[in-house]
Amino acid sequence: MKKIYSTFFALLATGLTVAYGQSQRLVLVDHFTQASCGPCASQNPQLEATLQANSGSVIAVKHQVSWPGSDPMNAHYPAGPEDRRNFYGITGVPNTCLDGSGPGAPNTIVTSTTIGARAAVPSPFTVTPTFSVANGVISVDVDVTCTQAVSGDLKVFIAVVENEIIFSTPPGSNGETEFFNVLKQYIGGTSGNAVAASWAVNDNATVSGSWTHTNVYDENQLAVIAWVQDMTTKEIHQAGYAPPVAQHNLNAMAFAVDGVPTEVCDGSISPVVNIRNAGGTDLTSLTINYDVNGTAATPYTWTGNLPFLSNEDVTLPALAFSAQATNTLTITLSAPNGGTDEFAGDDVITASFDAANTGTQDVTLTIVPDNYGSEITWTVKNSGGTTLYSGGPYTDGQTTPEVINMTLGANDCYEYTQNDSYGDGICCAWGNGSYTLTSNGSTLLTGGEFSDEITRLFKVELAGIDEQTLVNNFDVYPNPTSDVANVVMNLNETAEVIVEVYTANGQKVHASNKGELVAGEHAFTVDFSNLEAGLYFVEVTAGNTKVSKRVTNMK
Repeated sequence: MKKIYSTFFALLATGLTVAYGQSQRLVLVDHFTQASCGPCASQNPQLEATLQANSGSVIAVKHQVSWPGSDPMNAHYPAGPEDRRNFYGITGVPNTCLDGSGPGAPNTIVTSTTIGARAAVPSPFTVTPTFSVANGVISVDVDVTCTQAVSGDLKVFIAVVENEIIFSTPPGSNGETEFFNVLKQYIGGTSGNAVAASWAVNDNATVSGSWTHTNVYDENQLAVIAWVQDMTTKEIHQAGYAPPVAQHNLNAMAFAVDGVPTEVCDGSISPVVNIRNAGGTDLTSLTINYDVNGTAATPYTWTGNLPFLSNEDVTLPALAFSAQATNTLTITLSAPNGGTDEFAGDDVITASFDAANTGTQDVTLTIVPDNYGSEITWTVKNSGGTTLYSGGPYTDGQTTPEVINMTLGANDCYEYTQNDSYGDGICCAWGNGSYTLTSNGSTLLTGGEFSDEITRLFKVELAGIDEQTLVNNFDVYPNPTSDVANVVMNLNETAEVIVEVYTANGQKVHASNKGELVAGEHAFTVDFSNLEAGLYFVEVTAGNTKVSKRVTNMK
């Protein structure tokens, strides 16, 4: 608070003439950040929470600068952030200015106290931006009216921002996926628009301009922030905000999809689709069709009430499918409010996932810590959620590989979770850390780039790879099933054969001794119609050989 007032009186001493104004002030925050800046990722959430808590008093422009690493939002418009940070003399991020005061640490410069103190200082202007978007062109008018005499080296800045940008995966290396009020363009240039140097009460000016927008993630998220700033003292006298406007009346957007793991152990998923109302009319009903690998789509009817730019997670019923090495989930929205979607370009969203790799019961985990091993932990759980193995944290600066040998039960799906408490993964900003799981010489999982947590799946379906000497071409179909499943196999020599079925928790629910069978092709049936829906394992024992197959029973 002292800093704000000392800056304000310093401005008076430089010759700026301002009497107490008559307009309520909207405080402007210039924030400088970057998608590959680690400290930005740790400080930005608190800053955003402060801005949201004071949303009626403050508005922010987020400048994505060009360093320290990759940031596509800077690549879209590098001149704006570069010229603005030079204007303030900023050499590091994160960094922030409040109504031209600063720069400084974001959560020191911007607090509820500093916002409230600055908002209580009356402004000599009202600033009212309006805009429209048509055919890819945003047209802006900014009305500026003087409510108390003022003079100085004044400019009107017009910033087009994208209100919200959400990435499914981090666009940089710091793990951030959510960005707000990102600068897309300065209309009239990065040095502002010239206006009169001296203003009397009721003096008025309209500053207009347009931009044929490029590199915009969502046109519906475009907004305009305008402000009057003294170029000599850097004080911002007043800001104004025009929020996003709907470009269509009926427009349902498939915004994001969740509930789809990187790998699956069986042919069943329960996806969660995040829907957004991108239309001006409240969204009250919607048809959601979804399928895997282009099979017949399953319809789902959603009802609710979503205003413009509101979102809702919709958990879809479990979908059974025949898993392939690589699989694609497709979700399509249609019939918003029983009508026709006016923009079909955002109706479809897809997600790809693989079939989990399979290993033997002996699995080796190799952890290579990055430079901050104290942030690293991991767990291995079975399908029942029991933690079987865990490790970490490790020692900072110690990057020697940690090797853990595990013995896991056969016929199960295992969940490997890698954590990093700082939220920047274990590769590659602060060392080349990694995790690798191998079995019998084959790689089951490997990686290192994530944010705070990543969960991967792998299977152990065989007691030992060298035990498959008697059985070839073993399969169970149809899978998923809801009735009778066929079990087929080829025996290399005569052997006694037993067919058993186990639940995911290891409970035997079916057993059939087929007696001694000669070498050659054999087929059996297993009746699943009286079993509850869920995951099962069909296990065939031929002599000393055991083979198993995961089967999903759909009811």
